[in-house]
Amino acid sequence: MSVRPIIRNARRKNSGILPNIPNEYSLSGGDSLYWKQDRRRERGAMGMQHLFDLVVRSTDIDVIGHVNNAKYLEYMEWARFDWMCQQGFTLEELKRRQIMPVVVSIQINYRKELRMLEQVQVRTSVVKIGEKSFVVRHELYNQRDERAADADVTMVMIDAVQRRSVPLPDDLARALADALPSGQASG
Repeated sequence: MSVRPIIRNARRKNSGILPNIPNEYSLSGGDSLYWKQDRRRERGAMGMQHLFDLVVRSTDIDVIGHVNNAKYLEYMEWARFDWMCQQGFTLEELKRRQIMPVVVSIQINYRKELRMLEQVQVRTSVVKIGEKSFVVRHELYNQRDERAADADVTMVMIDAVQRRSVPLPDDLARALADALPSGQASG
């Protein structure tokens, strides 16, 4: 299942349209400015990390000339949704189950500017799992591997009809637990 909400029908491979982006990071299927290698996972000190790559677009830039602060949150949302889809929790599946994850808290730190056409990697890892909620950490890195921002995002699963919190589905809880750092218990 792919998630590509960015730029439609853009093609770049070897075209030189985006000169600061190496050709090996050409557009995925012509659908977006995500890097070709946008669905990688790594096991590190923070547990299993989901890696999501993108390129800053002109529409992400504010009047100061850098990425608008709200776009950082959007990049994180794209990465989080991409990870959930890879776990089988597509929008269609969530609707079928009549559940939805909702953001109830975001604690974000802005550390470096991002500028147009910069390559950005969003590294997402699981921090904590509760009965009805979970916390993920997103870290945005620029193409020089400098951290541009980080945030802890708390999500609560709700019943889509009753609009009340419900326990995490077992399969999602397992996927989250599998992504926790070694030795870290959920709870």
